[in-house]
Amino acid sequence: MSFDYSLIPNGYYDNVLSGPDGMRKFWHYHKFESVLRYIPENLIGLDKNILDIGCFAGSFLGMIPPEMFSYQIGVDILPGQIEYATQKYGTKYRIFRSFSDDLNLSNEFKGHFHVITLIEVIEHLNVEQILKLLTQISELLHPEGKLIITTPNYCSTWPLLEFLINHFSDIQYEEQHLTKFNYFMLEPKVKNLVGNLALNCEAKTTTHFLSPFVAAISYKMATQMATKIPSAYWSNPFGNIILSRWSK
Repeated sequence: MSFDYSLIPNGYYDNVLSGPDGMRKFWHYHKFESVLRYIPENLIGLDKNILDIGCFAGSFLGMIPPEMFSYQIGVDILPGQIEYATQKYGTKYRIFRSFSDDLNLSNEFKGHFHVITLIEVIEHLNVEQILKLLTQISELLHPEGKLIITTPNYCSTWPLLEFLINHFSDIQYEEQHLTKFNYFMLEPKVKNLVGNLALNCEAKTTTHFLSPFVAAISYKMATQMATKIPSAYWSNPFGNIILSRWSK
């Protein structure tokens, strides 16, 4: 990976989540909430487990009670972020581990996970890294398990937002996003990357259409907009984030 992710302060996005109401806080919180709502109910329970790859500071798993998943693992290539996550969100049922950036997950974890999440991860990888990661995920996924992937939708206002972030924010994406996807070509592009790998897209939608922008004016109103129509029933392909669910 060419971008030095260790330059991002430990807990950076977690601090955004715990900060004042506004567009940035809503963006991240709504993303995590959308992922949770996209997990089938039969995969939630005291006997189920979840693996969050690219967990960063642990914010997503920190939202999940043990009643949803009694065993939770977050992994990331950044030891500093893992240390932050462990200190703030680590419990007996939720652990965080760092792994080398050669993405050898299968050497670290044995057994099958009911749910694996890739939240804003695959766009940070090149083609070879995506193939390697998805191959390992296929090995780690329970036969009835689900992989949840989110990634920016380049068939939306996201390119404009990315341009503005790159020019006016202290965090920039122009060096981070190596592989870009849009709603219409997500599935064929992933299938082309993974070849005969047994991963199939069973559901796809978008989130973050108007509600994040409303959050700049009214956080409460944005929350009402985002939850009125569940993501599973949202058919607009132009939301800024693609939310997809995959099975073996």
